[in-house]
Amino acid sequence: MVTFPSDLEGFGNPVLEASAFRKPLFVNNYPVLKDMLNKGFDFILFNKIVDEKCLKKAERIMLNSKYREKITDKNFKIVKKYFSFDCLIRALGEILQIKKIE
Repeated sequence: MVTFPSDLEGFGNPVLEASAFRKPLFVNNYPVLKDMLNKGFDFILFNKIVDEKCLKKAERIMLNSKYREKITDKNFKIVKKYFSFDCLIRALGEILQIKKIE
């Protein structure tokens, strides 16, 4: 499990990298994280203070391999869909097509 207690982050590369390597994340709910959560990521979230709910979810992830795999696979698929090189290539292709027309 990767812990990410930062409350200031420019974008969240460590969070994306951990998700890409199928690691569960214990993440402070910093402002930019909202954009990632809107895409459907499933993390253990805390708001500067770790509460009982966070600890229960962490325990479940650590002790239940099927649940852990479900969450990490879900996060991996989201990274692949929105943040992979294939996604970048598609986006750049669209930009270049627009530029050719103009």
